[in-house]
Amino acid sequence: MKQQDLDAVARQRVAESRQMIEETLRCLDSGTPLEAEGEVDRRPKAALRGRLQMNLKSADGRETTQGARNNFLPVSFLANGADVSRSVARVVVPDTNQMGTGFLCAPGILLTNFHVLQSPEAARSARVEFDFVSDDTVAPTTFRLDPDACFIFDLVEARDYVLVGVGPRQSGPLELDYFGWCPLSPARDKHALGEFANIIQHPDGRDKQVVLQDNLIAARGDFVLHYLADTEGGSSGSPVFNNFWQVIALHHWGEALHPITGSPELSPHKVNEGIRISQIVSHIEDQRDFLAEPVKSRIDHMLQLGRTVAPKETNRMPGAASQPLANSSVSPQGRAPHPDATVGQTVTWEIPLRVSVEIPGFSPIAAPYMQPSQQMSTQTSQDATLAEASLPREGDGYKADFLDNHVIKLPELLASRQDEITSLKEPHKYPSAKLGELQFRHFSVVMNEARKMCFFGACNVDGETLFGIGSSSRKVRQYSDIDVNDFASSAEAAHSWLPDWRIDSSAQTVESWYTRKNKLVPRAETDDTDKFIEIADFDRGHIVRRTEPIWGPEQAGKEANRQTYNHVNACPQQPRFNQDKRRHASDIQRGEETRSWYGLEVAVLRATTDENKKMSVFTGPIFEVDDPIYGPGKPGGGNRQVPLTYWKVAVWEGDEGKLKSLAMKASQFFALSKSAAELAGGAEALDTAEELVLLRDFLTTIKDIETRTGIRFDPKVKRADVLKDADATTLSELTMDDFGDLFP
Repeated sequence: MKQQDLDAVARQRVAESRQMIEETLRCLDSGTPLEAEGEVDRRPKAALRGRLQMNLKSADGRETTQGARNNFLPVSFLANGADVSRSVARVVVPDTNQMGTGFLCAPGILLTNFHVLQSPEAARSARVEFDFVSDDTVAPTTFRLDPDACFIFDLVEARDYVLVGVGPRQSGPLELDYFGWCPLSPARDKHALGEFANIIQHPDGRDKQVVLQDNLIAARGDFVLHYLADTEGGSSGSPVFNNFWQVIALHHWGEALHPITGSPELSPHKVNEGIRISQIVSHIEDQRDFLAEPVKSRIDHMLQLGRTVAPKETNRMPGAASQPLANSSVSPQGRAPHPDATVGQTVTWEIPLRVSVEIPGFSPIAAPYMQPSQQMSTQTSQDATLAEASLPREGDGYKADFLDNHVIKLPELLASRQDEITSLKEPHKYPSAKLGELQFRHFSVVMNEARKMCFFGACNVDGETLFGIGSSSRKVRQYSDIDVNDFASSAEAAHSWLPDWRIDSSAQTVESWYTRKNKLVPRAETDDTDKFIEIADFDRGHIVRRTEPIWGPEQAGKEANRQTYNHVNACPQQPRFNQDKRRHASDIQRGEETRSWYGLEVAVLRATTDENKKMSVFTGPIFEVDDPIYGPGKPGGGNRQVPLTYWKVAVWEGDEGKLKSLAMKASQFFALSKSAAELAGGAEALDTAEELVLLRDFLTTIKDIETRTGIRFDPKVKRADVLKDADATTLSELTMDDFGDLFP
């Protein structure tokens, strides 16, 4: 993601929070900042954290503080801050000429922003520097990063985080254990609007600094917190703490906000955005079932620490003896991590950070790389291996020789249109892939560069070993053990969607496009505004349906299921077009399955499981020049021409191994149409569950699909088309009996 895109996404969220920010500032000016917190269950813990701020009075009872709040804190507050600061490091990325900040959140695991480390390759080139402080007597300790040990992330426009493994020590005197870690708590009540936060950071790549207390938490969104604080480029990836030194957010963006009403003590206002830690933890938990060992065990340990290791201040009154929050198992000689004193002596802390009171300039992306005094050695580039198995191994993908008696080649585009295919960044790494083919476990996808969606997906389906994964328990269920009507519902398990590393993220329609309502962008000299709804929600519609590749050994099926949640395998589908997917499959009766796109998918999958068939299934959108355009509502998301029609081709072997194919299509025009009457008439015209009355509206020919898409199927598929000689009249007279071996 480019700088301006990040700015646009964050500014949009700030604009949406503006009223909340102003209300929080108003409450601060009135001396009751916690009244800004609308979720009243957050206030009790906020009040407890507020007790750290001593309410000192003079002998006659008058307040000795001035202003809307006091700034008194026990000295142990600084000692605890010094403890947690040791886990914070400067992140240097020579490959991208950037700097940022990161912190240890578990033994051997660093958390920073995805826009600081946008790929495993960038992580391999990077180093992290602990104890990079303004103290000539303290030597920094540098470590390499190890993305092969762990690399879990979410995109910049979503949660903008990356968990990456820490590798071997490169220089310096200390082992990694010495620096401790700050646990990631999943609790949602670690902050409240009107509280003040603390940020430990490496602003502009300089020595470690801390911004204390004048950091008003002013607004909260689904993923983010907005707070008023001093930050600079290089602060990206900094931990944002509450007064108990719990990490509440991962800082990733900020800029001046003018004009805004509110406290003159905080003007001019620099509004910052941080990703809520509870949201990051939730996203990590969603990935953990599909991590490979030993990464899975390390992440489980990290999550357990976040659930069980609570800051001491939550279990005792403020002012008690300090204990470390960033848990250190090593205390080298000469570096006492805690205050040391006896009665009558001076208490001394070594605090390797500087309190910042300046108001510097700001650049929201990581700061430019500053040449170090010692050059780091170069490391040979290796293939990117994502810990969460979001990408397959070479040699996976659609198999042409999958059927028992026929080889069915991957479809191709017309030679005149092959320059429209999105190219892989490093095609030499995937020698078995065809032009633009993105290979996954049991399926492949080919992308359209201009439309930023796929031309088609191709999937092998083995009905004999097909199984389902429970949507909440994720328990594996064999279809032989359950009612056939139950399998579609059992197979669906939701996960977060991931980008594909093998092509540029700018060539994909990613999470941010789907997360808000999209507005119709009328094309010039068209009747779009008369035909289509103005505001639309879109589902991420699987092209290769998530249930189709879940077969074979259990681990292979799980990997295939996870890999279907890739942005390249999604196209925008309006919920009403896909409405039946929220129904239990047992409610979709024979014949009724032709009412919707989802129903067609259920019919094809039923055919494979009922007869233990092998089937190759091809699916994709039909791109038309007059497809409607939907887009911002959200800056940085971009406009997309939304395809109105989708197609599916099933290829199987019938009696005596004879090859057969059937082409189907469905339109979401009525779901996007302003005419409710058209929608009702088109969706509910089925008279009986036994008769395929609407079959004529869904069946087509391979030739028709080729003509409308520019895709060319294997000639055997075209010859095997059971409808190749059918005309409109023939299609209107078909019933289910005509497809006994496909719909038994």
